Amino acid sequence: MTYDDFPIYTRRYPAQGVENLAFDILLGKPYLVVIHHDFCRDGCARLVRFIDQLNALKWPLSWRNLGEVVQRSFRQRELASGVVEIEMYGTELRVKNRSDQQKRFVIRRRESDPSAIKEIRAESDQIAWNFSEGRIAFQIELKPGESRTVSIKFPDLSGNGQYSETASYKVKTLLRRYLSEGRDNYVVPTKSRLASFVK
Repeated sequence: MTYDDFPIYTRRYPAQGVENLAFDILLGKPYLVVIHHDFCRDGCARLVRFIDQLNALKWPLSWRNLGEVVQRSFRQRELASGVVEIEMYGTELRVKNRSDQQKRFVIRRRESDPSAIKEIRAESDQIAWNFSEGRIAFQIELKPGESRTVSIKFPDLSGNGQYSETASYKVKTLLRRYLSEGRDNYVVPTKSRLASFVK
């Protein structure tokens, strides 16, 4: 949360080693593995070896997609018996009461522009919220074993004319897209063919 109310997640590459993953797990951080498709050029043998190394760690791993990682990223602490405070990072949060008693979850999130919030929902239920000291706050109660997804909704900004891309931005984006496609469609396959030819 270095950049105001926008969460940044650390990405790791297999070349950085499994020890970095172990350190992230120790700190309670989600681990985002990033590879390029050329990492799979050997029939995915390197990728399989890397996944085997991850699965061999003493911590049980949960493999999730990016959306689920963000939904389940938060910091929590017990304020009192039956009351848990959660610091939410994204705009969606999956909360589960893992205890055997009903609990109240006090959820807070940094927000630089609370006037932009349309509503906050716990699935189909609308939730009352307030804002103070740069944070929005709201509460939900969960029975033992119950889980709910909380969402912060913003108005749809498409087509309102507020944001327009400059010509310079469009040219840079187009160039970057073509260079990426050239790398993916021509450079990497050529390198793979040459490597197999040399062998």
